[in-house]
Amino acid sequence: MSMHNLQTFEVYQNALKLKRNCFKLVLPLDYKQSILTYDIVKTVKSVSANLAEGHGRYSYQEFIRFCRISRGSAYELIDHLDSLLVAEIIDKQTFQSLENEIISLIKRINGYIRYLKSQK
Repeated sequence: MSMHNLQTFEVYQNALKLKRNCFKLVLPLDYKQSILTYDIVKTVKSVSANLAEGHGRYSYQEFIRFCRISRGSAYELIDHLDSLLVAEIIDKQTFQSLENEIISLIKRINGYIRYLKSQK
């Protein structure tokens, strides 16, 4: 991967797909659910934003640090989606679909961290 081309960074593209899917889920929700919606939007944006920021640092060590922050936000997102499930705003199938997407992204981030460590 070229350190200069964020748009071809596969893990980042996966994070953007996750963000689109979460936005589709929460943006139609009404005002009563706005607190949960805000948490999800903020967290899913953090996943891709930290990948982008780490990418822009041009330092393997800093990129690893931002990948770890992104991974933490992905786990946080699972918790926020679980809150929607508990509140019966989404069904189990919707939750599991998004959770699987998040777990897949976490695995990709972990793989990328291993790659970056090998490049140092």
